[in-house]
Amino acid sequence: MLLFAGRIGALLAALPLLYLLAAVVGGLIPANAGWEQPRNGITIFVETNGVHTWIVMPAVRREMNWLRLAPASDIEEPRHAGDHVAIGYGNRDFYLNTPAWKDLTVRRALGAAFGNGPSLLHVYHERDPAPSPHRRPLILSPAQYR
Repeated sequence: MLLFAGRIGALLAALPLLYLLAAVVGGLIPANAGWEQPRNGITIFVETNGVHTWIVMPAVRREMNWLRLAPASDIEEPRHAGDHVAIGYGNRDFYLNTPAWKDLTVRRALGAAFGNGPSLLHVYHERDPAPSPHRRPLILSPAQYR
């Protein structure tokens, strides 16, 4: 029985390491290796706060009017509506209760990693986003944007 408990304990200790190894190996496999960013097109941004990730897009373009889905009237302070809309997707509990790494719990992390519980879209408006270490621009052709 003691040997069995030891093996279970070793397996549980190895799970985070196996997850990290899978993330590293997965990150080394190239995806879309031949893709080249167009010189002209629609600039979107990929933004992170270190915990969550959003795609920041122009609020209104001929290809898509995001204000039909996320109108300024739906935000707490409509006067702060911007010319861009940021959309993130994820586990509801994780989004609402993990604004910073210090708020992360093992239960919340496992729930988000394994899809436990409802998901949500976190949508907000932003005015004149600019590139930064936490917000990277990406140019898409109109077809790619659609």
